[in-house]
Amino acid sequence: MPHQKTSNCWLGWKWFCGIGWLVALLLSSWAMPRIYHRLVLRLPGTQSLDWQQVLAGKKRELAAPWHDTRPLILFAGDSEIEFGSWYDLFAGAWAARNGGLARAKITDVTQLVSAVGDPHPKIVVLMCGINNLGDGGERDACLRDYETLLNAVGSHLQPKFTVVLSVMPVRESAVDHRVHQFNLNIIQFNAGLATCCRRHQVEFLDVNSVVAGANGGLAENLTPDGLHLNLEGYRRLAQVITPQLTSMMGTP
Repeated sequence: MPHQKTSNCWLGWKWFCGIGWLVALLLSSWAMPRIYHRLVLRLPGTQSLDWQQVLAGKKRELAAPWHDTRPLILFAGDSEIEFGSWYDLFAGAWAARNGGLARAKITDVTQLVSAVGDPHPKIVVLMCGINNLGDGGERDACLRDYETLLNAVGSHLQPKFTVVLSVMPVRESAVDHRVHQFNLNIIQFNAGLATCCRRHQVEFLDVNSVVAGANGGLAENLTPDGLHLNLEGYRRLAQVITPQLTSMMGTP
């Protein structure tokens, strides 16, 4: 009889633990987008001075000419650009300079490209905007900022080609409707960005099809945190970019 009681207690404890893990999983999927919205997409006012120092440091770094003398591909943007090992992703086929900076908004990227010391890179690849949208920026205002960025690229760097990559979605949670709405806002922003690129006669490349999951959000297996890509995510991104760059690099 005591054995039966012990067995029942053990089964009850296993059931409790199983339910606990399920609840924890649901809570984590609900909380993760909120955590990243606060810690990554928003810049606290107390960090504004620190951010200006970070931005100034990156501008000084970019002012020095790149060490590879081959025709240059400059990648500029936010953390999605900075965290990519572009030279390795393209197996060293091209001179690829990483001008990305985590937390950068579109106006920050404009400052970065304006500080680049490399004259006339052959290709400039841009990806930014997620931090603006995540911080509550209105789409029209973000698109105006992008217009300014494209003008700066054209006037200061004067590349032969400019490629604008779409803003990628974030991972969605079945219990957080606001993340789904945020991804819908990204889709609408990308539609406006494609129109902006046509107006500036630059290439817009929608990369979202290779990184999105079945629900339209960032695929679970391609992100460690719901926002940034892991190595496999970057490999997929490189695969969709490579044909475009190959074609452009072959143009005299």
